[in-house]
Amino acid sequence: MGRLTKNRHAGLRIDVSYGEDDGERFAIPSLLGERYEITGWLAAGGFGAVFVARDRRIFDRLVLVKANRYSPHLFSHPHDAERDRVVAEQRARMQHEVAMLRIAQQREIAGTPVLIDLLYAPSPQLYGPHRGPDGQHFVLDAQETMQEPYLVMGSIDGESLGRACTRPRFRDQLLKNTKTVAIQLCGILQAFHRYEHHDAGKLAFIYQDLKPENVIWTPTRCAYLIDFGSFAVRTPDRVGGQNRFLCTSPYAPPEFSQSYSAEEAIVPLADIYSLGVTLIHLLKGKIPWISHTGQVDLSLDASWPSAWRSWLQRATAEEPSERFTSMLEMQQIAYQLPDNA
Repeated sequence: MGRLTKNRHAGLRIDVSYGEDDGERFAIPSLLGERYEITGWLAAGGFGAVFVARDRRIFDRLVLVKANRYSPHLFSHPHDAERDRVVAEQRARMQHEVAMLRIAQQREIAGTPVLIDLLYAPSPQLYGPHRGPDGQHFVLDAQETMQEPYLVMGSIDGESLGRACTRPRFRDQLLKNTKTVAIQLCGILQAFHRYEHHDAGKLAFIYQDLKPENVIWTPTRCAYLIDFGSFAVRTPDRVGGQNRFLCTSPYAPPEFSQSYSAEEAIVPLADIYSLGVTLIHLLKGKIPWISHTGQVDLSLDASWPSAWRSWLQRATAEEPSERFTSMLEMQQIAYQLPDNA
């Protein structure tokens, strides 16, 4: 858990807690809904910042609270139309994340956070104060700054796979731990990829943004998928909603940058590719980049067992049709991979 600082916000007249990541500060009310007291700082992703809190109503149990992350450049001017658009998009994304967490509960998918609450409170980040182009400070006192959504989820004891894979405890049993991650994530994603009937019709869900930073690895060697805002919703014929091609380099499949339609590209094969690159990251212990070219590094170490190398090559094949046909097939072969070199 990261370091947390607190102070009194003069304008909002509430106590505010701050977490910091790579020099950027993230603010949240210290008490939400007269119930959730912020006690720690966990991490920040591309669209959100996650804090730890205790639930005063239920024996001080620990929970996670996710707040929207807004880029500092949105607050350089008091009247910025882009800010209104981004705020609306971010809030819609959080509502989508809530819906996906409910899908996970409905489908009884293990390895996903438990949805506890969605509540609304002031946003210290939106309110300000901010510094304008003339050097003067300003605040955003519109009503919308008072109704910021905060997502409350069950606590997960662990750290991101990106950090965990560098620890001696993970690397001492590298193939065994990577295999465990692979088997668990295949099972989680297969459960989302499966078509089921919902009120809106026959639906499946493609994660799109699989990467080590979106997976929590626990001390008991369990992988939890987090950050559900990137899911795309599929019917057998089309991809609905605004979530299209939401992926992070170098984990994005090649077809996301080529002349494929969303209906062709946003399919389970895309998640299979991203999982393959994620596992290569774990084995290498670092982001698989070729630094001087900025391209993905899919090279496989000759010391890795041949079964592992052929399995990873198939998962990350450039041509989608050459990959595993499903997460289930990828998982079944993963069970047969050796635990040691």
